[in-house]
Amino acid sequence: MTNSAVRRLVLAAMCCALIFFTTRFLCMPSAVGTLHLGDGCIVFAGMLLPPFWAATVSGAASALSDFTQGFPQFAIWTLIIKALMGLCASLILRRRTTLPRVFASAAINGIIMMGGYFIVVWKMFTLGVAVFDVVENAAQAGLSMVIGPVLCVFAKRLQFFKEGGREKC
Repeated sequence: MTNSAVRRLVLAAMCCALIFFTTRFLCMPSAVGTLHLGDGCIVFAGMLLPPFWAATVSGAASALSDFTQGFPQFAIWTLIIKALMGLCASLILRRRTTLPRVFASAAINGIIMMGGYFIVVWKMFTLGVAVFDVVENAAQAGLSMVIGPVLCVFAKRLQFFKEGGREKC
């Protein structure tokens, strides 16, 4: 393995653990599911990883969290929705990571999450529950619009993103 392959593998493992921990343990129960900080970490994974890795890590860690929290009926849908979010974040932040792009990525991820879970909850339960769930997911998207940029600034302070002599964030 080359140094870049080892680095990518370590970053993927770190992001997977971070997403799982913030989704599983830094959460607040609500009427339909949980509010958590994991979506902001998905944006962070998109900053660090190439698209395939960001999608894989985001989907797997979030689905595993659903299994361990007692929501196995949502796990496959979470895998798909969160993988799309990780893919989207990585594609947006691939070339250049600036704070406006981080906010845009978090906002687009919020739209993907709200739309995806709206459809899933509507099909699994009722339209009324799905509408209520959109409000909860909007709050979670707002959290991700705070956590993603905070992690970016924190990583910049640690000079975590330096690539080829220029800062990525």
